[in-house]
Amino acid sequence: MLLFLENRDSFSHLLADRLYRLGGACTLVDTYEPYQPGLLANGWAGVVIGPGPGTERSSPHLMQYVADAVAAGIPLLGICLGMQALGTYFGAKLVQAPVPIHGKVRPLVPVEGSRLYPDGPEEVVRYHSLALADLPPCLVAEAYGPDGVCMALRHSTLPIWAVQYHPEAACTAGGISFLHRWLRFAHVGSLPLPLDARLPALPLRKQAIFSLPPQVIR
Repeated sequence: MLLFLENRDSFSHLLADRLYRLGGACTLVDTYEPYQPGLLANGWAGVVIGPGPGTERSSPHLMQYVADAVAAGIPLLGICLGMQALGTYFGAKLVQAPVPIHGKVRPLVPVEGSRLYPDGPEEVVRYHSLALADLPPCLVAEAYGPDGVCMALRHSTLPIWAVQYHPEAACTAGGISFLHRWLRFAHVGSLPLPLDARLPALPLRKQAIFSLPPQVIR
């Protein structure tokens, strides 16, 4: 079971649905609700830090959960705001992006020898006006956009991946494959690609904590 840190973003339900269909059932926890001490000690297979509005400080408890998740040593995946939260936790700077990009498809160019993108460049959907800069030595950039903004990173020693773009978006060409790779990295799920588009989206509700059982793709 994955813990999904929900930051009240309109894309959270879609991201959780993509993970669910790949075998990564999620329990969603609203980071704006009262903090739950000990939540990260519940034996999660991995933690997904979802997208959201504002900055990493907009949610009153997001950074406390990030600290708990890092201390737990379990696999982490940060998406958009999730990447910014992880980056700032480890000492990167959060700055204004050269140009705000919301709902646009842009190239992603992996660094040479990238571990996260074995298939090379792809097109991704970006929704952000902030970006990470001055990464500390423990964070390794894995891909950039044509504007020089870091689009993906990993921790040099901990099981942490993060992306600035939205892998769940339909126009992110390799998004499902990326989520599938992270689930394999986290030893979660067993469902093969491709995703069955005939399956309906899940009726996820925000501001709730609930579990979703794994689903077999037929």
